Amino acid sequence: MRKYSLIYGYYVGFFVFLALGGLCQSLAFAEPLAFGEIKASGDVQIRTSTAKWNKLQEVYPLLKSTGLKTVEGIAAITTREGSRFDLSINTEAAIEASDGSYVLTLTQGTVSFSIAPSTSLTVITKDADISVSRQIGGYFSLVAGPGVPSLATIQGMVVSNSEGTLIRSMTGRIQVNVKGLQARVINTGESLFASAGSGKTAGMIPLSGEGTNTIL
Repeated sequence: MRKYSLIYGYYVGFFVFLALGGLCQSLAFAEPLAFGEIKASGDVQIRTSTAKWNKLQEVYPLLKSTGLKTVEGIAAITTREGSRFDLSINTEAAIEASDGSYVLTLTQGTVSFSIAPSTSLTVITKDADISVSRQIGGYFSLVAGPGVPSLATIQGMVVSNSEGTLIRSMTGRIQVNVKGLQARVINTGESLFASAGSGKTAGMIPLSGEGTNTIL
């Protein structure tokens, strides 16, 4: 009888070990609950699961799906990878987050960003889809070891209003897919204005505002 008890105990312990191992593996591959944090200054509101807007506290975690509206305030969002998005006053946006990838739907207002090499960002407006990532930057190093050049962040801003969408690159390359038109890439110091309603883009505008070239 004792022999059968030992065998039974062995099998029970074995299956408990397998169950715990599977649970640990599932937890290891599960998505994190928070992908960064949001710091609010002034009147910033967050959309609840019932589609209501509540005033955001000073610091709040960035969740998988987050709706934000800056009424008389600003919001600074820092991701786990070290990237940052800033929402200016009178801006409304929805953010979908996953590991190293963020999609920001900009209803109106201004978002400025600083994107780390390990992060990709897509900004969607009514006029265009803007893609920011190191792949678009086109940098592929053949150097290994200490001599590898450091990868800089890509910085820029997107402004969306009733007239259209302005995309500006401070540093790095940004791809712009204007709805109904061929994709364009803007480089450091260039801007592009897109208006899907009129079917126009004004491309390759220096930061000084000179040399505007409108393409019909």
